[in-house]
Amino acid sequence: MLKKYAIINNNVVTNIVDIDDETSDFYTYSSKNQLVIDIDTLSPQPVIGYVLNGNKLELPQGFTDREVYEENLNAIKSTFGTTLSKKCTNKIGARNKILNKNGTQVIALLNSLLGVRFLLEGGALGTARNSCVQLKSIYIEYSDIFEYVINEINIFEQNNSL
Repeated sequence: MLKKYAIINNNVVTNIVDIDDETSDFYTYSSKNQLVIDIDTLSPQPVIGYVLNGNKLELPQGFTDREVYEENLNAIKSTFGTTLSKKCTNKIGARNKILNKNGTQVIALLNSLLGVRFLLEGGALGTARNSCVQLKSIYIEYSDIFEYVINEINIFEQNNSL
């Protein structure tokens, strides 16, 4: 039976996962993290960034409203995503120049990238990462740039306990 668990490291929820009690997934998560807590019946459901305070999962200090917390978190992610988007736009522009791409080729690529740019700038980093995973196999000449985006998002999330 699937249950929802909070993965906790340094007293901060770093991930929310569904674990089947009948598999070894619980042991796998437990061995790689400091704490794994069953949150299946908690209301409201904790999210990434919640803090373990004693035996309670709470919003980080200074926040009393989850929506305000989520808005602040998204603002941080959006600022990071906007900076990353600009760096990658410059990298892709330079690559287009080096590869001597014609207008039609550039337009086709940019149409594919508009969604990723929107996701990055909107703070939807996980979805942007997933899109880059898919796009790097389609646009092979740019796969290193997509890999750069994926790695930068991973580092950002790790550094911010997301």
